[in-house]
Amino acid sequence: MKKYSKIIALLTVAVLVLGFAGIASAADFSDIADSAAKSDIVKLNALGVINGYEDGTFKPDGNITRAEFAKIAVVAAGLGSSADLLKDATPAFSDVKTGAWYTGWINLAASQGYVKGYPNGTFKPAATISNSEVVTVLLRILGYNDNLAGSWPVDYIVKAADLDITEDVAFSAKAAAKRGDVAVMAAATLDATIVEWDNDKEKFEEQTMVEGSNTVEVSLLEDKFEGSITKDKVVLGWKYDGDEFQVVTDSGSVVVNGDAKFSGAATVAALDDHVIDYIVNDDDEIVFAEVQDYGFFVDDAATLDINSDGDYTDIDIDDENYDFADSYYANVTSLVSPTDDTEFTADVIKVALNDDGDVVRLEVAIYPVPAIVKEVRSDDRIVVKETGDTTVPSDLDEDDVDYILFRDGKIVDVSELEENDLLYNFGSGLGVDYYLRAYSVARQASGELEASYDNGAKIKIDGVKYDVAANAWVSKNGGEDFDSFDLAKFYGEEVTAVFNIAGDVQLVISEVEGSAGSTIYGVVSDVDYKLTGDTDSSGNQITEADQVTVLLSNGKEVTYDVNSDSDDAALAADEGDYVEFDLADDGAIDYWFDRGIGAVDITDVDTDRDRIQIDNNSWYFLDSDSVIFNANGTDDAEVVSVNDLVDYIDGGNTPTVDFEADGNEIDYLWMNATVSSSTDYAMVLDKGVNSDGEYLFVDIAGTTSEINAKDNNVDLDAAEEGVLISFEKSGDDLASIDKLTTSVTSEVYDVDADRNAIDIAGTQYIIDEDTVIYDITGDDPVYIELDEVFDGDFVEFGKEADTSVNMLDWIVVSD
Repeated sequence: MKKYSKIIALLTVAVLVLGFAGIASAADFSDIADSAAKSDIVKLNALGVINGYEDGTFKPDGNITRAEFAKIAVVAAGLGSSADLLKDATPAFSDVKTGAWYTGWINLAASQGYVKGYPNGTFKPAATISNSEVVTVLLRILGYNDNLAGSWPVDYIVKAADLDITEDVAFSAKAAAKRGDVAVMAAATLDATIVEWDNDKEKFEEQTMVEGSNTVEVSLLEDKFEGSITKDKVVLGWKYDGDEFQVVTDSGSVVVNGDAKFSGAATVAALDDHVIDYIVNDDDEIVFAEVQDYGFFVDDAATLDINSDGDYTDIDIDDENYDFADSYYANVTSLVSPTDDTEFTADVIKVALNDDGDVVRLEVAIYPVPAIVKEVRSDDRIVVKETGDTTVPSDLDEDDVDYILFRDGKIVDVSELEENDLLYNFGSGLGVDYYLRAYSVARQASGELEASYDNGAKIKIDGVKYDVAANAWVSKNGGEDFDSFDLAKFYGEEVTAVFNIAGDVQLVISEVEGSAGSTIYGVVSDVDYKLTGDTDSSGNQITEADQVTVLLSNGKEVTYDVNSDSDDAALAADEGDYVEFDLADDGAIDYWFDRGIGAVDITDVDTDRDRIQIDNNSWYFLDSDSVIFNANGTDDAEVVSVNDLVDYIDGGNTPTVDFEADGNEIDYLWMNATVSSSTDYAMVLDKGVNSDGEYLFVDIAGTTSEINAKDNNVDLDAAEEGVLISFEKSGDDLASIDKLTTSVTSEVYDVDADRNAIDIAGTQYIIDEDTVIYDITGDDPVYIELDEVFDGDFVEFGKEADTSVNMLDWIVVSD
């Protein structure tokens, strides 16, 4: 790998596409990441107009002195090379020393009329400069002078505002100017048009030049910078060619100077597929490039309109439609074949717009399945846990092999790969034998895995949904090993989702195999047995539990292996048993205690104080931490709420229970009862799969919740987002649902909210506190009150069929 060190040096400005963090270039200051002036600071630093401090900071909130700003003014005016000639000249001001670092800058700025001193002949080079003084100097550089209407400083301040120079700063005329604000105003000045005062017309004339067949205004940047600026070029890619890197644009390749700086992109590669302006030096090398904010979208689905000639005419992406420009550049992988007016998908679809809002760049990519790195050996050989679709190179240590490896956007040696990195091999390219990309587990989201959707195509972690790669893996042991994508054991557990090159979840890592520790409580919901190989005295094969599925206190079912030398009770577990157990270091059940099915009765309940009486004797309190297990008769076990238990007992029931208490407070209680079903209404917000199987995410009278269909016996096909359903529950799970809304609407003629009355299509109806009302005309369904329904709305509505009174059970306002 003899060229590696050279490549590293040349790639200090390179980073992967897709906007991930990359290498800091030489112009990056350590304290500007969160500054609103960051883009302008980088731009002016690239042009040599401003500098930072030796400690690598810029101090955007710090003040700037009059001497420092004199230098900025001279460089911005394109006169920087002349300042050195005046450093030993007699100063124009009494307090400016001959030969000081600032002398030439102040002398030159004064000679050009950019700065003026005080009536006493001083300049006060160490004093701070005010915002009004800053805009005065900047406008003088553009060609404005005291012929502006009004008195100073109002005349300059008004003109600066008219030119949008002060638009993006909190401007206070007398306040000391902040370094970040000066950068913003100076950058705006560079983009402003230069002027000259016309004595005959008594007005400032904007300066123009001929560009092709057009006459255009000349900016300060175009007039003063020693080089040339090129605007609105579409970046089609980048490449390494010999000893240099190049940006490939719609008009050809341009060499990138090794010290180039960028605004709106971390590094040169992040410019890919964007529209940029760039500046070249006298050697025609890019020294500064700036991404134009005309519009840039990344998605994984889009719809194209294609004319009879096969040209793209417009695209629907990110819920918006955009026309293609007359000249556009499309790179669509052969793995995707878009057809007219039909949605297509890809790993990444990128769209860039021009200043007219039309599409000038379309990139459609499908990425291979990455390998999962296990380790890198001393001979640079990469050992992987899973190969995916990636050919893992085995000859990186050979002298005649060149490679480039990006890890999370940084150029690294192969030895810097770490366990569980995702590795891609894009083959030869950029002038090397191997073009490699790797992504670490640092690109991740962590939290509770709540649900999955569309057969695992999406997952929800801590309330946020993520797309899942088509060939994802899971690890049940913290990333030691990986298996095919099966989330059965992961719902309700803490997981780490690791993202791939396209930003989709490639790995889901957890410790669901369990860990040794404190006692676990639950109810046995399923047991898998195995043959021991032994026989009893009658010659029959002896079986023992191999795996036990237990409903835990969080309402989730988890399957555990059983150690063959575990307590005999575990080896003979039965469905519905109340249990407590411990885990061994390997996550298998070690200690096991079968509590049976209960031995005491609840004989009374105090609904006011949430307490129960056991066997007509002691009272025990229930609180929000109390866990109530219900074996639920012949149905699946469940965890019920304290309110459900209290209501059940208050209804005259006296269940037989077992319990674990801390003093007189119930920690765990086991019961076996069949809870009667109830009917309710809900607006469907979403549906998916969690640890209990399929579920609905619904709004019930303004409160959102999840309702499970644990056994998948309830058909949820009709329960789409924005549909109102009625449902019955058995315990906490769905027993049945009925779709109520059908999109057949009637017009509202009148609403009398004070009387709880509504006239729908000429018929009077009333509502009460149990009537549910939803509005589905917006992006998301909303639970509303009757006074939020208006004349002219169109609604669906319903009431019990056997009710003679026109009392409505539900109303849905729709389009």
